[in-house]
Amino acid sequence: MTLTEWAAVAEIVAGFAVVASLLYLGLQIRQSKASAEREAAFEMIRSIETPEFQQMLRSSVEIPRGLTQKDLEERFKDNLPMLYSYFGTWESLGIMVHRGHISLDLVCDFFSHPILSAWGMAERLVLDFRKSAGRDTPWEWFQWLAERVEIAESKKRPIPAYIEYKDWSE
Repeated sequence: MTLTEWAAVAEIVAGFAVVASLLYLGLQIRQSKASAEREAAFEMIRSIETPEFQQMLRSSVEIPRGLTQKDLEERFKDNLPMLYSYFGTWESLGIMVHRGHISLDLVCDFFSHPILSAWGMAERLVLDFRKSAGRDTPWEWFQWLAERVEIAESKKRPIPAYIEYKDWSE
């Protein structure tokens, strides 16, 4: 073989090496995203495993919609920090969904009902608070997340897992 032929072979081999490297890089990126999504799911599970969070979760389902800030603060007078921490959890989750760190589908699988219940409990308080503060940004991501969940559920009604996957096996 001549030097020119060797150079042509080397270019072809180099081209294959670049393509293989790009394919491997794509696979690594996909695996990294899947790993990050799993880690986010585990973190969500850990965040709800506290008695305080479970207490607030139950309260958000049981408390009627449309209560004023004064009404809610009266009901939660001994647990106000927990109430605002609970809202802060949804706020943080909204930011993480918006930035693509956690998928909305995953959040809906875990929390669609609690988010909508919590927003129903919090909406009037938040709107009154914004009005008194003169800013529209308090709990903006909590509201955004609740609205995204509502939109997702309006497009595809959630089917309970015990029904949707009744024939599931490993």
